[in-house]
Amino acid sequence: MFGLAIIFFMLLYLIIWILLVIGAAYLGAKVLKSKKAAIILGVIGFLAGYWPAFGDLIPTLWTHKQLCEKEAGFKVYVTPEQWDRKNPGVLDTLHPYEKYIDMDDSRLKNEKFKTSFKIDEYSYPPIKKFSEKIYEIETNNLIAEKIDFSRGYGNLSLGGDNRAIKIWLSSDSCFDDTEKEIVLFKVKEYYSKLKMKWGY
Repeated sequence: MFGLAIIFFMLLYLIIWILLVIGAAYLGAKVLKSKKAAIILGVIGFLAGYWPAFGDLIPTLWTHKQLCEKEAGFKVYVTPEQWDRKNPGVLDTLHPYEKYIDMDDSRLKNEKFKTSFKIDEYSYPPIKKFSEKIYEIETNNLIAEKIDFSRGYGNLSLGGDNRAIKIWLSSDSCFDDTEKEIVLFKVKEYYSKLKMKWGY
């Protein structure tokens, strides 16, 4: 039912937009009696309908694409094997905490490693950055991180603002379903090797 309401609204907007362009062009052709005025007013009418609905489309898609290409993914700065070589035998003694121990802005996963999860929201364009970072507790060194970006104004049915009707902006991730599975597999494997329970 909610989907039908959105489709109805979009069709109504499209009809008003077309009438606006035709009316503006007609005004230029008939009232001002100028072909040039008809074209100019038609373009103004087109932009007047385009801007409220699609003015943020290109900036949002372009920024999301750039962020995804440059930052998204699972990045490993210290492999479990490298950490094990610097700390021989320690991994064998670690056990994942079944119940997470919350610290200020992080969560202890075992005696040696902790994670933090953060959401940063850009005011414009409408993009959110999701970062999950893994640190060594003793040194507070970042050893791995998973970064992803969503775009859009949220879900109207879940309390998003009115701009959430712009469903053409919405994407919850940089990755398609297959890529998500690959990234998730890498994260889980990394957690497992460092004797941490996956999940936040």
